[in-house]
Order: sequence, then C-alpha cells, then structure tokens
Amino acid sequence: MADLNVTLATVHSIGTTVSTILTSVKILVGGVFGLYLIILLVRWHEYSLTKSMLREIDDRLITIEKKLSIPLKQKRTVTQEFKSFAKHLGRENVAVKKALLKK
Repeated sequence: MADLNVTLATVHSIGTTVSTILTSVKILVGGVFGLYLIILLVRWHEYSLTKSMLREIDDRLITIEKKLSIPLKQKRTVTQEFKSFAKHLGRENVAVKKALLKK
C-alpha cells in the first residue's frame, strides 16, 4: 500500500498544476472576451457619432435646398433614363422604340 504522505504530496502538486493552468485559461478567455466587449462598445459609439453627423449633414443640405429653392430630384425609371440618353445621342430609331415598348 502506498504511503499516505506521498499520495497527498502528489495530489497537491497535480492540483497546483491544474489550478495554475485553469487560472491562465480563465485570464486568457476573460481577457479576449473583455477586449471583444470593449471593441464592440467603441464601434457602437463610433457608429452613433457617424450616424448623428450624417443626420446633421442631411438637415443642412435640406435647409440649403429650401433657401435656394432647388427642386428635389425625382427618381427616374430605367426606361426614362434610356429615353433621355437616346434623345441626347440623337439615335432614337425604331429598334430603340421597340425595345422600350416591350418593357
């Protein structure tokens, strides 16, 4: 039978090694997770600042357009753009008209 003092010393040394390894793992995982949270918070803060800055720029553009009474551009369809492009080139022929009528 093994001596109890030798067994306890062996168990204690194994326990100390496992405890050291677990502490290192806990610090590494906690550190990585903590860094991830910090980076996440920083990115959220930068996003909110960028969003508010873009909103302010948009408001300023709207006030400038109102002061200068510039009409807002209307959205045009692809066919309207194609028609204006064909007119601009002076090549509005039968094939172009047929292609536009198909749509």
